[in-house]
Amino acid sequence: GVKHIRYYLEDEDEESDEPPFAIEATGPGKVSINERVLKRLLLLPHAAFLNPDLTFIFCDTALKLEQNKRAIEALERLFEGNPDACGQIIGWIEANETASLTAPAQKFLVRLGLETGELQKAGNAARAAAELDSTQIPSLIEMIDERLKSTPEHETELTLMLTELYSRAGNSEYAEELLTSLKDKEAVEDEEIMRLTNDIMEHCGATINGVVSAVDLCFKGGRVQESFPHVIAFYRDNEDLHADLASEIKQLAEENDSYWELVAELLDAVSKEETLSAAFRYLQARAHLWNGEVERAIFEFDQLLMFNKSLRGELTTLYSEAVERYPQNTTLALALYQLYLEEKQHTKAAEYLCLALRSDPGQLK
Repeated sequence: GVKHIRYYLEDEDEESDEPPFAIEATGPGKVSINERVLKRLLLLPHAAFLNPDLTFIFCDTALKLEQNKRAIEALERLFEGNPDACGQIIGWIEANETASLTAPAQKFLVRLGLETGELQKAGNAARAAAELDSTQIPSLIEMIDERLKSTPEHETELTLMLTELYSRAGNSEYAEELLTSLKDKEAVEDEEIMRLTNDIMEHCGATINGVVSAVDLCFKGGRVQESFPHVIAFYRDNEDLHADLASEIKQLAEENDSYWELVAELLDAVSKEETLSAAFRYLQARAHLWNGEVERAIFEFDQLLMFNKSLRGELTTLYSEAVERYPQNTTLALALYQLYLEEKQHTKAAEYLCLALRSDPGQLK
């Protein structure tokens, strides 16, 4: 039966001058061969469609009649009644571009990929389904989340899928939360983290967490210039968040001393494009101080101090820490002398004046 039906349809296709899916071309009151076959197949009992070959004929015919949804529903019923046909079903969808380029088909491929453990295929299908029809995203998230609860051994792969789907849904909070968990567990390569970071910023807009994540990854690989576009774009669009972003970048450097040199390089590049706000100028000066550009840093801090005298306490602490690394730097000792003198702490002021004179006796002149 199955073989004869297919021969019948193929013979009709070869002899007809009209495309088999153009029902309108058959004239009023007439139906095409494909329509007649589909109607006859629909009369068969449900159990008959547990036969993959019969289901595929049904689906081929439905596609010719542009009934894509009906074809996918038939495949879903086949899978539910005959799970062993999973591989054949995947093969049929992938071989039929008309079907595979629809959101329902890609969503079904997600389900099949999850069932067979082909998680990379499932992830690709989830991405395709979301791109084809964003209304599918909530049900895709629900499907993958359920699988995550039942198969924790695949946590990394499934979390990657969820991160991307939440990103495409515009939910930056959940997407960044999942991305942070992947980073903390060091579960995936930095390149994949960067791809997801860019994906979140593309679909949700730039956030502080996203920019800082990108900066961290770029710094980790020593790729300062790759962090520049993220920082400059956020800097230009979010004037009210400059202090928050500067604080987060400072925290990165405080957790990894090797980052201070990269922070200086990054902010020097930003300063060539934009006038730095006070928060970024302070961070830039601090990076220069840490990197040994003491004279430059003190000059930059002095500029800030002219407009914000409350910085004295912070600068006293910073300079005191720096003088332990650069005990022979006269400029640094004199800066501490001046700060303590202004605070009327004469004993400490005298201590650093003496240090300056010991490091550079020429100051006596």
